Amino acid sequence: MKSNLFYSLFKYRSTTDRDPLEDYFTELVGFLFNNDSELAAKWINHVTKGTAQPDSKGIRVFTQYSLGKYGRADLVFHWVENDITNSLIIEHKIGSSVGERGLEASGEIKTQVTNYLYYQMERGAAKDNRVAIFKASPSTMFRHHYRLDPYFLGEFTWDNLYKFLRRFVKDRSKTKSDHVTKFICEQIFGFMRRYNMIFENFTVQELASLTPYKEFREKRNKLAERIIMTFKAPPEDIKKILGFSSQVWGEDKVGKHYGLILHSKKKRDESHIWVHIGFSMLSGEGRWWTQYWPQITLKDQGIPDIQVMLVLYPEDENGENAKHSYGNILEKLNAHLPKGLGFGERFEMIGTKKSLCLLFRKPLSDFLKCEDQESEVIKFLEIGLNAMNRLAKDGLLLKIRDDNNFKE
Repeated sequence: MKSNLFYSLFKYRSTTDRDPLEDYFTELVGFLFNNDSELAAKWINHVTKGTAQPDSKGIRVFTQYSLGKYGRADLVFHWVENDITNSLIIEHKIGSSVGERGLEASGEIKTQVTNYLYYQMERGAAKDNRVAIFKASPSTMFRHHYRLDPYFLGEFTWDNLYKFLRRFVKDRSKTKSDHVTKFICEQIFGFMRRYNMIFENFTVQELASLTPYKEFREKRNKLAERIIMTFKAPPEDIKKILGFSSQVWGEDKVGKHYGLILHSKKKRDESHIWVHIGFSMLSGEGRWWTQYWPQITLKDQGIPDIQVMLVLYPEDENGENAKHSYGNILEKLNAHLPKGLGFGERFEMIGTKKSLCLLFRKPLSDFLKCEDQESEVIKFLEIGLNAMNRLAKDGLLLKIRDDNNFKE
């Protein structure tokens, strides 16, 4: 029975507990190979460097295949060759590493791949059972597995898959028309470009944008300096609760934020409550919070946000409940905002199992028509921070901090 792409993708829809990117991509690739046996046969031959010659009619393709005590593999091929059942395990990595699983008795680091290698060793000879890994860039982390080398085909980059599929589609078009495989491959190529899995040639437009970006970067840093100078002494009621501050210049653990972060403990990383004042350079699906709060980024893909953002990390991981418990606080926050603000200029509350966020934001593009953009940005941030200070003055911010869910 042919696999159903829509059902396969639905299984790996995003949740608050995980980002299903790798699983999602694996299902796309698995569907492609499951529905084009000639392509699957050529792919096996390609990955095994010509040592495998499977019959295209007898190939079975599995995604998220259980290996028993050795875990679960992303993509597995089974086929019979010379009356012997062969297998190929492929691990997919997109922006993540091969997870460590402790140490072997020999002192070797145990990873997902070593589990797959042991599984294949139990199945039979190395020439019939192999393992490969695909990732964005190669590394040398597997060189210490010398005694398992016969089973390990090595690391491949995603460019390898990209070039293989492009060549296959081009060669097939010379002999027959195949709109289905071509269409799926084009969608896969788009996916790979979107997540920077492959290298593509520079364009004239990209090179032409370098000078304007340099000018933008200088303006951005100047604005960040003004924000820091303006808010380094926050309102007194907030200061009583968030008595420490840190400058952020893009490369921080919180995300690509610029401006100032007010936090409740001396070490920001130990704070379960903090406020960011400034703007975020990450946009669209690249934003650090997208996997938890996708609703935030739907309005203005690709545009930096000017924002005042309160973030809470409950110790008991009860943020989703807190979202409902503190709905009245959201109402009070918005009630403290001045009348006459533009459409949508209100605090939003987004909760997950791990976090709670109160966000007052506006895309930077909304300030382009202002005669004095810098002053208007500062004024907008003051509005959000003043509303939050009123919350602190009412004792509600202290209540949030000292509540059992968010106890410091």
